[in-house]
Amino acid sequence: MKIRAQLPLLVLFVTGPVSLAQENLKLDSLLQVYREQEESIEKVKTIQELFYAEMYNTPEKARAYAREGIELSKK
Repeated sequence: MKIRAQLPLLVLFVTGPVSLAQENLKLDSLLQVYREQEESIEKVKTIQELFYAEMYNTPEKARAYAREGIELSKK
């Protein structure tokens, strides 16, 4: 019975780092695309994805991306 109670914790510890690593890969890919894009609607869309990727972990960065996306969309 004790093992069954600990199983959900074990699953959390095993899968948590994997999902975090996937998020980091996605963020790295988005940043690479962002740096290479010229000012266009596609860059605004990439900035929006960066905003969503950073929103919960680093809200300050997310806010900066939101501002940049707004400014770029005005051009």
